[in-house]
Amino acid sequence: MKNEIGTDPTLVDVIETLDVPEENKQKENNSNENKPKKKASFIKNFLFTLLILILMGGVAFGVYYYLRLAKNNDNANNTNENLFILSNMESYVNGTISQNINDYGNFSKVDITSCILDVSKVDITKEGEYTYFVTCNNEKKSGVYKVILKEQTKLLNVKTNLIYVTKGNEVNAQRLVTSTENYTYTFENTDEVSAALNESGIHGINIKVADLENNENIVTSFVYVLDSEPKMIFSCVSPNEMVTDKIVFNNEKENMNASIRMFKHKYDTKNEYENAVRTINDGILTVDDTKGYAILDYDNNEITLAQLLTTDILDKEYNGSFPKSYSMISNYYRNTQKYTCSLS
Repeated sequence: MKNEIGTDPTLVDVIETLDVPEENKQKENNSNENKPKKKASFIKNFLFTLLILILMGGVAFGVYYYLRLAKNNDNANNTNENLFILSNMESYVNGTISQNINDYGNFSKVDITSCILDVSKVDITKEGEYTYFVTCNNEKKSGVYKVILKEQTKLLNVKTNLIYVTKGNEVNAQRLVTSTENYTYTFENTDEVSAALNESGIHGINIKVADLENNENIVTSFVYVLDSEPKMIFSCVSPNEMVTDKIVFNNEKENMNASIRMFKHKYDTKNEYENAVRTINDGILTVDDTKGYAILDYDNNEITLAQLLTTDILDKEYNGSFPKSYSMISNYYRNTQKYTCSLS
């Protein structure tokens, strides 16, 4: 038997290993290297996706926050402070104060039925600047209300009048207004004059007065329309000459209960007189606490306010039932009141 010299069985595995082709070794190495690389790629993808989600969440939160902020700002702008805006108001002396709250500003953002208008501080009878108030949803604001005089026009030198007329009779404008100047007089509305002359009581008659330079005023005179023709008018003037009572009598010399009381107001200057005339509204004027039909006297800077002198007033002043006969009335005024009286 032939023996092989120099062979060690333990070396066989080593030799076989060393004999593995290089290509196979490379595949094994590559296979081993790919395992950690796949794990790293997964982590990177996960982190990238997470970052995208975070960014998307941030953008969504930013949009939400912006919209929320915009809404809050809008709500802030719509708080009571800016819920309604008031306007400056203006009216003529003795004009009309509007009670329509919509005339006082912009209320488009508020329920108008919840708003309350307060114009109690506005004195429409006097020129000046006043404050008015509007309250909406418990928010109270103040506004400016100006009371101004009408456009200044030249006042013509006229004297108006109050005359007694029997129902159904006619009058002309020259009987109701006079002047020392060369003016023309025409009724503003002849139909209204005709209607007034057929109705008992005191009526204002508007008359256009024009001069040669085409300046024009509308003045108001008055007619006291009686059911029957008066027999006489008993006029009595107070000791200070500022009050005149006129008592109308019938044919039997009994009081017809068509009495007038007239208060005279004299102004120191022409400017004061004209300012008072400009505040007359529909023939009515209030001076101090006296209100009445305004009768003008340009030459003397005087305005006389006429009031109805009713039986109730006369009874109260007489401390009983005011007499009806001329003799008793004459005695009351001349001897008790010390008035100066005359008949016309």
